[in-house]
Amino acid sequence: MIPVVKGFAHALSDDDLFRLFSLYDAIDFNDDVKNYEAEKDDGEPTLSVHVFRLSRILRDLLFTCSSIDFGNEMSKQSQSTNMQRSGVYLYTLNQSMLTPLWKGAGMPHIKVSHGSDTNYIFNGLFPEGQVSEDDEKLSRDFSVAFINFANSGIPSDVDTGNWPEAFSQNDTSPLGSTPHSLTLQVVGGSYGTGSALLGFEKLLDEGRGERILEFGEGLTGEQQVLPGLSGGAMYSPSARLRKTVLNREQLLRRCEFLNSLSEKLGV
Repeated sequence: MIPVVKGFAHALSDDDLFRLFSLYDAIDFNDDVKNYEAEKDDGEPTLSVHVFRLSRILRDLLFTCSSIDFGNEMSKQSQSTNMQRSGVYLYTLNQSMLTPLWKGAGMPHIKVSHGSDTNYIFNGLFPEGQVSEDDEKLSRDFSVAFINFANSGIPSDVDTGNWPEAFSQNDTSPLGSTPHSLTLQVVGGSYGTGSALLGFEKLLDEGRGERILEFGEGLTGEQQVLPGLSGGAMYSPSARLRKTVLNREQLLRRCEFLNSLSEKLGV
């Protein structure tokens, strides 16, 4: 995987790469391989766990972490000017009109590729193929959310109402650092459209150094408590599933490291 990563980040040292690969441990992607094997048709390729591992690294390195970092900076700047809200919203798309095309091209493991949201944003414009009924509905809702954002500064759709802001006003993380928590609007797909709360806390274990408490670890029932916030929130089964799946990606933990490499990455 090293030559591929260095093609985008040639200045990373051996120590940087060791840390990077340890944060994206192969064991974390075993479920991706199992799910792929369960869904793939006869004759479709068998893939190594490292394909999924490398795809996630490149996604976070090139797109995800910089988006979170930029949004967090915008939110912090808004707080410093005493604005009532930051106006920062982040979404993750879990559905794509391009999935059948990737499957037809012999790459069925590519589900929601970069640029998939444009087909929905532009009101179902998809000259490459047929638009399904589910895609038509998502396109209407997604277009409405963008129109409402342009009109009022708050994205909202028919089914879920107003999207939540990405960053909490009560987050105590300092300017220039990775936030303690993050709210993403999940759009489409098998987990349904709705928000998911992510976060982590750093804990110091005596004699064992630092470890990471991922959001929801050790919590039971339907409540979860945001670090730095009071109270909890009740969640439907689909909302709990969204949270569980997204927290497995360890976004904030991994982005904290990737954003620390900004000077080497030329960001």
